[in-house]
Amino acid sequence: MSCAPITLPKCEYKCREPQQEVLHQVLPAHLETFFLNIEAEGHTLPKHVEKD
Repeated sequence: MSCAPITLPKCEYKCREPQQEVLHQVLPAHLETFFLNIEAEGHTLPKHVEKD
């Protein structure tokens, strides 16, 4: 039994602009509150998360 080759549609890479997405607009407004809540609950985040 032989299989016929599959033809896939051509895809083009589209550069994202994350600074235009909702997450990048909402996150700065709530980041400090998030850190305070984590601390108040006795939890910590990895240093690289706090740094970034």
